[in-house]
Amino acid sequence: MSHARYREWVLDGERATWPKIMAIRDQTIIGQTLEDCIQRIKRQRRKKEVSVTVS
Repeated sequence: MSHARYREWVLDGERATWPKIMAIRDQTIIGQTLEDCIQRIKRQRRKKEVSVTVS
């Protein structure tokens, strides 16, 4: 394979990938936010269960 052909493949890959980077970033942020929400709800439930048990 020639260097020119290799470089062409690399550029093709970059052109195919970069437009998707923002979507990947957004999906990651959404996933992290959902995980944070789940953890917050679990903590709130544990506090509520302890409060009900103590009362």
